[in-house]
Amino acid sequence: MLEINLKFSQIEQQIYQIEMHQRGCPILDNSGKTTIIASGSLVQNYTECSECHCDYEGNLYCKSIGCPFLNCAYPLPPLPGQCCPQCGKRCLFNGRFYESGEHFSPKTCTYCLCKDGRVECSFKFPTHCPRLDCRDQELPPGECCPVCSNIDHCRFKSCSPNATCQSGKYSAVCRCKEGFFGDGQDCYDIDECLMKDNTNIEKKGKCGRGTFCINLPGSFLCKCLPGFSPILDDKTENGTKSCFDLRKSIN
Repeated sequence: MLEINLKFSQIEQQIYQIEMHQRGCPILDNSGKTTIIASGSLVQNYTECSECHCDYEGNLYCKSIGCPFLNCAYPLPPLPGQCCPQCGKRCLFNGRFYESGEHFSPKTCTYCLCKDGRVECSFKFPTHCPRLDCRDQELPPGECCPVCSNIDHCRFKSCSPNATCQSGKYSAVCRCKEGFFGDGQDCYDIDECLMKDNTNIEKKGKCGRGTFCINLPGSFLCKCLPGFSPILDDKTENGTKSCFDLRKSIN
């Protein structure tokens, strides 16, 4: 009788797992249409730049996709169907190299832009300068149009929500906050956990032994691996830096 009850319980468990697997989770696919992903699966949704996991209860858990850090000041926007930017090609102009996305002025009233290996220039006549609603005006060195002086230029600058604005004498500059990179108008989350083996982060100085790394927007979190416990005096603002193996402490 006990054996029959055990088999019946196993059958019930198998039926439950099948039902949970068939339940799935609704999600927007990369074309913007609603689709159902199977329970227990992990998918990347490039429409919203997120990675989503569907559990066996039909609940969907998503987190934003982080990007590898790029060592270029003006990364190109992500291509269609992608979430991370890439560095563009440099431009050679009058014997000098310029980074993709860099603006420069080879002579007065001439404005050029390096755009992924190509240089685009335009000439601005002084009569085409914008009208300024301020009393104090100055002409910056090498510029064609005057600008307002003694004002907060950040009022007229559009920065990314993940950037801060720094106002200078003639203009304002957007700079991405710590944990993000980009040109200040577009800032992308750096995935501090990107490695071939996510459990071996100590090579990057982020998380220590016996831990794994969780990427967060603008930051990261270190947590102990299963079977490990945190070292009490080795905690940081990013969680536990190192964890010890409980099995070794028992032995």
